[in-house]
This record gives sequence, C-alpha cells and structure tokens, in this order.
Amino acid sequence: TTLATGFNNPQGLALDAAGSLFVATGGDCTIRRVTPGGQVNTFVSLISSPVGLAFDRSGNLYSAMGNYGSVFRITPEGAVSTFNNTLNSPFGLAFDSHGDLYVANTYPGTITRIRPDGMASTFASGFSYPSGLAFDSHDNLYVVDTMRQNVSRVKPDGTYNVRHFEKIG
Repeated sequence: TTLATGFNNPQGLALDAAGSLFVATGGDCTIRRVTPGGQVNTFVSLISSPVGLAFDRSGNLYSAMGNYGSVFRITPEGAVSTFNNTLNSPFGLAFDSHGDLYVANTYPGTITRIRPDGMASTFASGFSYPSGLAFDSHDNLYVVDTMRQNVSRVKPDGTYNVRHFEKIG
C-alpha cells in the first residue's frame, strides 16, 4: 500500500509517538511529516540533505547530516539545533533503551555512541560503509554494512566478530 508520494530523494524514516511518519528528503533538504491519514506537509527545512532520522524519548527528532558531519536535534515545534558536529559522515541513527544515540559513520566505518549530555565515543569499528541501525529489546545493535552486503549484530558491550560478520536471514 502506498501511503504517500512525491518525495524528492527520500533517505530516512522515523515514526513519532502519535503515529506520524517523518521522511528525510535529500533532494529538497527537508523533513516531511506524513500523518496517519496520509496528509503530507513540510515539518522543517534544513541547510543540507538529511539522511538518517530517529526520535528520542522526549519526542525530539534527530537528523544525520552527512555533508556537515553533524547530527541535528529538532524539537516537536520544529526548532533546529546542532546536537553533535564531530562526526565524519553520519548516516543511520538509532537510540538504545538508555537514551544513548548511535550513529553509523559511513567513513571511516565506525559506530559512534553519543550520550544525552553530548559526550561521544567510538562504540564499534571495522565496518565497510555502515548505513542503517536498529536495536532489539536486548540492546543488541543491528548494523547494515552496505559494502559487505550484510547485517551484523553488535552486542551491548560493543563486541562482534570482525572477520566473520554474522549474516542475518
């Protein structure tokens, strides 16, 4: 079923608590909101192409901006601020159950953990163009490794087998 059409180079998706779908549209540097009924409107316009999206527990939307090496925080009212600007090429985003934000950095192939206070550290490395991220109910992180064409599972302590990535499916 098609929910909505007309997006200009859609890159990332996230659902808010009310069931609205947010779409990062790289072609026009906007994040569009799609209501459960299918109505589409522009939520916010940005300075560059947004890619990955994720919501925190407070309803703030986070957007990876690969061209700027940054992650922006966007309040429910649409106010935009820089959350972190120390990344190389952020793409995918996901929050764990503790409220830490994880960022897939396509170059240099790392996953960065950013705590709510903004403190960033490398959580896992050795990937070849990580892009999508998702957590399960046990805080295992699943990483789409685009160049290796697989999905890897990283345990909550950051360990995984670098040489033999676990293939899912």
